[in-house]
Amino acid sequence: MKILEHGQTQEKTLLFLPCTAEPVWAFTATVELLSQKWHVFKVVYDGHQPEYPGDFTSVEQMVDEITAYLKERGVSRLDAAYGCSLGGACLTRMLALVIIEELTMYLSEADVKRIFDVIAGRFPKAAVFVETMNPMVVKRFKEKSIEGSHTKFTWGVKNGTALAALLPDFRLAAEHGLTEGMAVFAPIYKVLDKLTVVRNIKILILIRKASPNGAACFVIYKERNHKTSLI
Repeated sequence: MKILEHGQTQEKTLLFLPCTAEPVWAFTATVELLSQKWHVFKVVYDGHQPEYPGDFTSVEQMVDEITAYLKERGVSRLDAAYGCSLGGACLTRMLALVIIEELTMYLSEADVKRIFDVIAGRFPKAAVFVETMNPMVVKRFKEKSIEGSHTKFTWGVKNGTALAALLPDFRLAAEHGLTEGMAVFAPIYKVLDKLTVVRNIKILILIRKASPNGAACFVIYKERNHKTSLI
């Protein structure tokens, strides 16, 4: 594996993991454009072209080599990342976002821990957005929409700190109220947030402890007639 760096004077970092269906030079215009605003780390896979000899072994080994390269150069976080085809597989292995919505309150504590164990085993670096309820809400609140199915709330957790204490592979990154974001668009949610039942429904963000600080976004681009534009 080889990593070609472009735009080294830029502050923001971008990891570029291309597909293998195109030659390395096919992404030249794209990388040149990106390097005007980003410090681009462009990955070239072993065996992709004759000038880059070697045998590609596995996504896992590729990710380990990329991570080691970045650490050696003092890069502890990425501001953005792009991955396509094989590059997408590598990026998924490196950075995963898991959303658990309207689920934990119907499970047991053991079930929740098993879910996070699966995530930790599958993704060495992952961020998890999980919706939770306070135990008081679980005990006292009845949701009319689920009464007909004889389903009931069974588990809750006081806050993000308490949940993180149950999950040795994860740390708490942030804690938000359910209506916090909604209130930006509809002020009525500011009123609803004063209700105890609403205020005790949380969106918790937990990060796999092996993850670097920060999260990645995806850069999508297209090339037409050798002209590159960002979408």
